[in-house]
Amino acid sequence: MTSEVQDLYQNALIAYHQGDVFTLKMIATIVSNQNNELHNSASFVTLFAEQKRLIALKDLINAELVQLDDEYPSILKKYIDNQEKVTNQRNFLNDQADESIKAIQDYQEKIDTLLK
Repeated sequence: MTSEVQDLYQNALIAYHQGDVFTLKMIATIVSNQNNELHNSASFVTLFAEQKRLIALKDLINAELVQLDDEYPSILKKYIDNQEKVTNQRNFLNDQADESIKAIQDYQEKIDTLLK
């Protein structure tokens, strides 16, 4: 067995144990395709290098998505996911607004009384 075939076999085993369907499909395509271009070692190297690049890119994008989830306005999502929380927050804010309006009216009455 040549070293390329051994490497391909090892990669297939690793992909199988990790449940990496993409790599398994790529290996199956390479093995089943009789095109000589796919059989040279440069093509194998190119395919696996591209796979590693795409995996690194996917990891980078996932990290950015996690970071975005921790920033505004995504942090507000916890309030809108649950309708009960939205209702409670709205009621709380309305109550505070009513209390503020009542306090302003009371102070206005006291000011009017003092000005008479």
